[in-house]
Amino acid sequence: MIDRDTSYGIYNNSTPKQKYFFSSKASDDLLFSIAKKYNLHKSDKNKLFTATVGDIILGFYRIEDTVPLLQQELGLDPRTAALLGA
Repeated sequence: MIDRDTSYGIYNNSTPKQKYFFSSKASDDLLFSIAKKYNLHKSDKNKLFTATVGDIILGFYRIEDTVPLLQQELGLDPRTAALLGA
């Protein structure tokens, strides 16, 4: 996971579309809904999930790395990571 200072430094230079997906209420609500669906919302994994998706939005990781990244960062089984990364 990328540290917060680095993320916000990149955020300041990101596109309006990236800023929207990174910090809008709609994105936050959607990510919480997804976390809830996969029972990540009641644990510290929700915060990790949100941060990991944010790192992808800001371009720190390639989209195709989403599934292995979710497995690594959240300790998810391959099937759940694949469903989340789809």
